[in-house]
Amino acid sequence: MFDLIDEISELLYISDPETYELLYLNKPGQEMFGVSDISGKKCYRVLQGKDAPCEFCTNGKLSQDKFYVWYHSNPIAHRHYLVKDKLISWQGKMARMEVALDVTDKEKQRLKLENALETEDLILSCVKILHEMRHINEAVGCIMERIGTALDADRVYIFEIAGEQMSNTYEWCAPSVIPQMENLKNMPVSIIDRWVEVFRKNRCIYIDDIEKIKYQYPQEYEPLKEQAIKSLVAAPLNLNGKLMGYIGVDNPQAEPSNRIEPVLETLGYFLASSIDKVHANFLLEKLSFQDVLTGLCNRHKFIRDIDKLQVRGVDTMGIVYLDVNGLKTVNDRCGHSAGDGLLQKTADLIRTVFPEENAYRIGGDEFVVCCPDCGKEEFERSVFELKNAFLLSRDCNASVGSKWAEGAIDVRRLVMEADELMYENKKKFYHNHQTTGRYRYYVDDTLGLEKGDALMRALKENRFLVYFQPKVSVGDRSLIGAEALVRYRSHSGKIEPPDYFIPVLENARLVNHIDLFVLDKTCGIVSGWLKKGYRVPPVSVNFSRYTLLEKDFIEKISETWEKHDISKEMIEIEITESVEDVDGDYMEWIIREIKRAGFSVSIDDFGVKYANLALLKNVDIDTLKLDKSMLINIGEQKKTCSLIGSMVQFCTETGIRFIVEGVETEEQFQIVQNLKCTGAQGFLFGRPMPEEEYQKLLTRV
Repeated sequence: MFDLIDEISELLYISDPETYELLYLNKPGQEMFGVSDISGKKCYRVLQGKDAPCEFCTNGKLSQDKFYVWYHSNPIAHRHYLVKDKLISWQGKMARMEVALDVTDKEKQRLKLENALETEDLILSCVKILHEMRHINEAVGCIMERIGTALDADRVYIFEIAGEQMSNTYEWCAPSVIPQMENLKNMPVSIIDRWVEVFRKNRCIYIDDIEKIKYQYPQEYEPLKEQAIKSLVAAPLNLNGKLMGYIGVDNPQAEPSNRIEPVLETLGYFLASSIDKVHANFLLEKLSFQDVLTGLCNRHKFIRDIDKLQVRGVDTMGIVYLDVNGLKTVNDRCGHSAGDGLLQKTADLIRTVFPEENAYRIGGDEFVVCCPDCGKEEFERSVFELKNAFLLSRDCNASVGSKWAEGAIDVRRLVMEADELMYENKKKFYHNHQTTGRYRYYVDDTLGLEKGDALMRALKENRFLVYFQPKVSVGDRSLIGAEALVRYRSHSGKIEPPDYFIPVLENARLVNHIDLFVLDKTCGIVSGWLKKGYRVPPVSVNFSRYTLLEKDFIEKISETWEKHDISKEMIEIEITESVEDVDGDYMEWIIREIKRAGFSVSIDDFGVKYANLALLKNVDIDTLKLDKSMLINIGEQKKTCSLIGSMVQFCTETGIRFIVEGVETEEQFQIVQNLKCTGAQGFLFGRPMPEEEYQKLLTRV
């Protein structure tokens, strides 16, 4: 009987159900498991390679009446079996008999069919999601989750390619996996040059172990290693012959050839088509809500956004209403292309201060900026920056009105109020510019400093010089300070006064280089005098309004001062009171910042146009300098003397030094003395002089 059993192809064994001892194993079984002597050996050790009884053992389910049938994949044979178990009588006691029929080929066919059906179901369900879900972004996210779950992957993602860069735009992660999308923006496509060649053939990239590419493709390896990727599959997103990007799966557990690649290859087209629709819809919406000329939001979007803000309500709101000055003149004189350029530059200046999505072009030369849920201080600071940006621009000028509110806000009313303030600002602009009728006042550049890099070259060639004009005490004419003034030495050796070049450099927005040069030079000269043992009184340095408007003005003057070993008390920052167009609130703010930085502040040319009493009331200044125009015929002007006397009294009570400029005669000086001013400056005591000449005055201090 045993000879007959040894001839069959099925495996057959008999074992003791209580001790698990093998009692019989037919010849095919011995050959399969590599054993010839089974005496004393356990069935679970020989047949399953285990050290203890199998957890799936069927002993408790067996009977003598019928076979118990089940399927099993054997880890030693690496085969699939249809197994039949039954209790039989063996040498006078009950024993377990098992017959195993090899069904590996049929099982592979079954699994292949099952995988194919699962793959087909996965693809169909994903395509259905794309067509049924209203929002494509949500649909893509749902699909990636389904793919990741089905393939037991760590991460599924989509990279989109734009020119020479690629960015991770969609991502799904398993619960324990750290998201990577925000770290994978604007990466060079050259990292995956090898992949691109494969993608163009509509084929997948499969890396079963990234350590295999460590040395051959290091540019691929490094970013993959940083993301804890061990293996991956990536499929192209091709549409109409164009590679739009790719979809990738990190650390999948399913067999790539059977499950992943067919899914990704098939879904690639549908995903590419859907993403293309996203881009098309975005472009249509952008065109619908974007001003074509400037790139800002248009009037249509402004109305929609204002309506939304009105409905939902906001706690705080700031509105900036802006109108370009002189656009009609530019269009008439230079053509509409020049006018378009002016509008584009205006939009660019707005972008330097406010987010693009908050700015709207609502008419030909009108712009509005909306700042919902914005703090008052932050809003006002931004308005300062915007106004300063226009003042610093050579080409653009705009009238600006701004309004901030909190509480129960009527947004439309707030826009109207900002518009009204803009109109008042525009009336002032045209009132101040009506005499010239020009968009900007230009001065002839006789020295050629505005051309190319002429200014920087002149600075390197030491053509700019610093002169000093003394300030004296009214009481005894002793030296109490000096004002640093710039001069230009031409190629012929002629010394040119600042009237010849400062207006030109202001117009070219280059004057900040001169201002900082004078500060640097003055600090260096003062430092040298101190090291020689001279007693040096403070020196004031003038700054143009355009330099004051620079965002990093405080940082620049502090950096310049730090280069020299002198006290900040030795330098006084001099600001012209009659600065045109500069917002009064900004002037107060910048003076406070200068004081906070440790420098003294002097207000120059006081009384040229009007006395900014608010400036004196609201900020802490150190020196007030009366403009020389106030001394003209002062002996015959009782009102002028009375006014100056009142100012002297005010300054005395508030601890402000009062300096009178332009003192040229003894008669004028006598009046200044009688008025009890702090000091005087003018030709009577000395004209602006080179440092060597001023140094001689220090010997008398």
